[in-house]
Amino acid sequence: MPRICTSGQSPQPCKPQPASAPAQPKELAARLISGDGALEISWKARNPRGTQGTTYIVRRRLAGEREFSFLGVTGAKRFTDNTVPAGVTGVEYTVQGQRADVSGPWSPILSVALGSARAAPGVPAAQNGPPLLARIPA
Repeated sequence: MPRICTSGQSPQPCKPQPASAPAQPKELAARLISGDGALEISWKARNPRGTQGTTYIVRRRLAGEREFSFLGVTGAKRFTDNTVPAGVTGVEYTVQGQRADVSGPWSPILSVALGSARAAPGVPAAQNGPPLLARIPA
């Protein structure tokens, strides 16, 4: 049943109001998925009450690159990057909410340093555990 707005003497259907832009993704974090080298990126975003259908555009910039590249889209507040090239020492991510034709602000940049643990004396490097992962504030 449509909402009715009264204007003067006769009731009239209300004009739909456009939804406000999606919230800015904040508190980005990265987690190394052991075994396959993928990174799971997660974030928080408080979208306006009563809105739905928000998707998130994820972009990535590898160490040494100047521009961010489109990585993918998700409807969840997390994204798994399965395409981090081997040997990369750092990667940065940024996320933006999108609903229909309305875009929200970009998130702050999440910088992630990648490396590997140094071998302990007399222990093969493969036994020293997974690569190191650190969140570096932007």
